[in-house]
Amino acid sequence: MKRKNLPFGLALITIVLSGLLLSFTTKEGDRFASQTATNIETVGSAFSPNLGYLSRMRNNQTTGIISSKSLKRAQSQLDNLKNSRSTTDMIWRQLGPDNMGGRTRAVIFDNQDQSGNTIFIAGVTGGIWKSTDLGISWHKANGTQFNLNVSCMAQDANGVIYAGTGESFGTESVTILGEMGFTGGFMGQGLFKSANGDNFELIPSTQPTFNDQNSDWAYINNVVVDNNNRIYVSTNAGLKYSDDGGSSWTIAKDESGTELIGNSLDVEVSSDGAVVTCIDNMCYISTNGSGNGFVNRSTGDSISLPADGVIRIEFAFAPSDPNIVYASVINTDGFLLNVYKSADKGVNWRVVQPGSGSIDIFGGNGLYDNAISVFPQDPNKYLLGGTNAWEAKEVSDVGYYALRNISSAIFPPFFPNYLPNHHHIYTFKPGTNNLFFMGSDGGVAIGSILNDEYSFEGSNRSYFTTQFNNVACSGLENYVLGGAQGNGSVLITGEGSDIHEGETILMGNGGACAVSVIDRNVLVASGEGASILRSEDAGLNYSGQFIGALSLDANFFNTPLALWESFDNEYSRDSVWYFAKDTIAAGTKIQVQSNNSGQPFYYTTPGDVTLVPGDSIIVQDVVSSKLFIASTDVVYMTSELHLFNKAPEWFEISNPDVGFEGKPQCISYSSDANHVFVGTRDGKLFRISNLALAYNYERADVNSPACIVSTKEIVINIPGTTTPISQVITSISVDPQNPSNVMITLGNYGNDFYVFYTSNALDETPVFSSRQGNLPQMPVYSSLIEMSDDNMGIIGTEHGIFVTENISSDSPVWVQQDSLMGSVPVFELQQQIVNKTSDTVYLKNGNEITKIPFSGTNNYGIIYAATYGRGLLRSNAFRKPVGVEEIENSAKSIPELNVYPNPVSSYATIEFEATNTSDANVSIYDISGRRVLSQTRSVNFGTNKLDLDLTTLQNGTYIIQVVIGNSVYSQKIIANK
Repeated sequence: MKRKNLPFGLALITIVLSGLLLSFTTKEGDRFASQTATNIETVGSAFSPNLGYLSRMRNNQTTGIISSKSLKRAQSQLDNLKNSRSTTDMIWRQLGPDNMGGRTRAVIFDNQDQSGNTIFIAGVTGGIWKSTDLGISWHKANGTQFNLNVSCMAQDANGVIYAGTGESFGTESVTILGEMGFTGGFMGQGLFKSANGDNFELIPSTQPTFNDQNSDWAYINNVVVDNNNRIYVSTNAGLKYSDDGGSSWTIAKDESGTELIGNSLDVEVSSDGAVVTCIDNMCYISTNGSGNGFVNRSTGDSISLPADGVIRIEFAFAPSDPNIVYASVINTDGFLLNVYKSADKGVNWRVVQPGSGSIDIFGGNGLYDNAISVFPQDPNKYLLGGTNAWEAKEVSDVGYYALRNISSAIFPPFFPNYLPNHHHIYTFKPGTNNLFFMGSDGGVAIGSILNDEYSFEGSNRSYFTTQFNNVACSGLENYVLGGAQGNGSVLITGEGSDIHEGETILMGNGGACAVSVIDRNVLVASGEGASILRSEDAGLNYSGQFIGALSLDANFFNTPLALWESFDNEYSRDSVWYFAKDTIAAGTKIQVQSNNSGQPFYYTTPGDVTLVPGDSIIVQDVVSSKLFIASTDVVYMTSELHLFNKAPEWFEISNPDVGFEGKPQCISYSSDANHVFVGTRDGKLFRISNLALAYNYERADVNSPACIVSTKEIVINIPGTTTPISQVITSISVDPQNPSNVMITLGNYGNDFYVFYTSNALDETPVFSSRQGNLPQMPVYSSLIEMSDDNMGIIGTEHGIFVTENISSDSPVWVQQDSLMGSVPVFELQQQIVNKTSDTVYLKNGNEITKIPFSGTNNYGIIYAATYGRGLLRSNAFRKPVGVEEIENSAKSIPELNVYPNPVSSYATIEFEATNTSDANVSIYDISGRRVLSQTRSVNFGTNKLDLDLTTLQNGTYIIQVVIGNSVYSQKIIANK
């Protein structure tokens, strides 16, 4: 589905943008909080809302930091698992998106390609990627399964590429500039090098080592190479350099011999060898490139950079004049302090762009996103970026600079000056002054300058690095919605010429989401705070009637929500009228349309009632939908998601008066939606019950004296103690077969237990026991109990997927799944547990008959993963056959799939109608859901007959399934030899 380029008038654009600008305004006083561990989420959010969200799940819940000891322990335990193998192979497949990327901090042009068409880029959690066609397409370097947390890259004169790892930027705000042994980012693996650009290997001398509370090489913030192939590296443990390709390293020193061992956020080298670096937010310069001759130029006097009140400095030398260097200096609130310029290699500085409240370049995020780059052929002109991109150029002999905005993330993506928020790097194509690549939270884009006008074009095709926090599946295999960092709510339909293409249907930072299995066009998307919207046309438009006056916490980055749906809800108290147009005999199965998006279901008329044209009968509407939203101290439910002609009726199903309190992190439900479980950020677990029959205000709303809903807090103690857990509950998995079986996972480094399980979750006092087993002691973010095997637990961690085949054991064996996704954080797992065959509604109007197809589900059992760096993926390892409904509709029903002979002894013919010429996937499943035969056959539009050799089947009952695009045909067969 594509958005159309609409011919907006200038006045309309002005009005719309004015409204958007007002809606994006925030209070200055809300941007920064006191620097204490208890305020860790607020502080992180001051610089980027996602930082607070990540820190809440990762940093220790007591200290507010991540100690290097905790990281070392987890890494050591991971190493011990490398040789473990599982009988389960999930085989992950890429869903997308392939037209937008994730956070990108590194972009370099290959100096071995004289055409300038070869480029290397890297995602901070998505690895290194290469293009040989100037960014038209990308492919993964260093193997599909190997992810590096790359923050920077550089290349020497011989073509050797160096890649620094460890995502440090933004984490210092979370750790409050404490000891650099304590950091909140995704730790790096060291410095890597490649001679061919395809195989990157760790330089052994840079492998992170641990000594008490400090860790060298855990975070590499920048790497540069001078003309003599000396490598300079900014690390969390100081500025280091090597003259032998990284075999050995020396700590840089100032002119008095003091080692520069503080946290180094940047290092740059000029064309003639001068070096400038940022150490503990102060500027040090070696004008002749000596590793022992650095001079502190942050002394606070009139010709130097400020000595305090600084949180980050980013430098840029002018390529055409090595004497000129710029410094973008960020104050402790995350805003621009000033941009400074030196014309003598940093000896003397002056302000060329003062910080101003009227021009907000960084939006309080300057620690997180601070990019500056000088034009290759003009030393008095540079690009400056944070929230958006700006151009600055000298306009007078006395050094005044004009600043103009050249991009905006508020514009729709089809505007030529649209760029995603949060810019991290600008790299000009060698030999040009008007073409550059930029890296942002939204991936990579190409910037072009023509007649002093800027235009941008995304360059993310096949660059699978998008960072997702959430995923929601529909009833179709490749139709998914995800909440992404920097890319908003992204819908992938699996349709068109590029099935991996995604579309941002809600901008900003995407949060929790849901897609209806009843009607995939009905969806819920959310952003930061209380921004939760519903759409009935797949995000083209959003309903103005949805959450209404619900009391949702506007400070939430990712408000938990969950959508439950059923095609056969026996507890439903909703009804629908059926009007007969023909004579219908008593006891006839008829097709009825639900109030929920017109979904058809079947009802058998009473045995003593014959309907004649004009008669009507009221029927129980068994197609049901329930949406749950949890916020601070409250949980809501509505069963009217599909009713777009009115504001949904919301029920307050829990609050502090009945037991629920706190800030929720996750929410899950039993397969019949009679029970909902909510986990909080401080380790509390609540069970909300009796929801199946809570169908109106009197029964469902806790403010009603007749409410039947009950809330129970379930206390989970640290094993061997009577002390309740205090870690964030990151996920809850309820066994689809048995709601008594529940698994929860926990976050926060520095603890001993991260997975708990119970088999009596519905008892008065459930007992949860640790299922840590051999799992490394690290945060676990997502989980599920496989729908057909209640002993199989699947979890998503900071290092990909782990599986156990004995979750009920006191000490389960966990095995890491090596696959397409590699070692990447997995923040949500979801399995499609709803089974529905496709159907057609026939509407008769005189002699005209209108056919309305309903696709049903073709992804029963498929598991979906939201990865933080490799996009959205799916695994078909547990896919089940779609069941067959026995339909006896007297009103001209048409069998979808004919099989004859049936029973079959050796060969059979299948007959069906295809709506297009395509390939058909033919599968046969045994009664337990195991696929026993699979083949691909070509089919033509219209009637098709395919002959199948079934001589290998044993006697028994099977289901044959034919999948053609989004159409699924199923039928039972019996093998009788």
